[in-house]
Amino acid sequence: MKMDMRKTFQSLLLSTGNSVKVAVIDSGINPQFPALRGKSGKVFDCALGAKGLELREMHSAENSDRTGHGSLVQSCLVSVAPDAQVDHFRVLDENNATESSLLCYVIDHVIDKGYQVVNVSLGTSSEYHLPWLVSLMKRAYESNVVVV
Repeated sequence: MKMDMRKTFQSLLLSTGNSVKVAVIDSGINPQFPALRGKSGKVFDCALGAKGLELREMHSAENSDRTGHGSLVQSCLVSVAPDAQVDHFRVLDENNATESSLLCYVIDHVIDKGYQVVNVSLGTSSEYHLPWLVSLMKRAYESNVVVV
């Protein structure tokens, strides 16, 4: 089933995000960030372990944002879609870096879990994982998942 992007964007512009699941893949969030008080959703610390992707749900009061970028992205989303379920997947480490394979595993996970919008404000210079990323973008498109 192909997505009509014009209708999708019209729906997003006219909606408060009610019943929309959004995944933010970034640096974490600071629940004390002024625009996020009470609107932070779930936060998962992501890592690769012996069995693949490991997610640890963080306490809602725990400041997980190492750079401030994730909090800014999350606050923008909750301001335009206040009723959306916006969950955060922290992939960046204390050096503001991540492994491309971790990014791929997390994108795969959020598609599997039914998130309809995925925000990824980062990239990679590694061509090694490019085929995997391309296949994930194709799968997201085929699953009606908007990746921003």
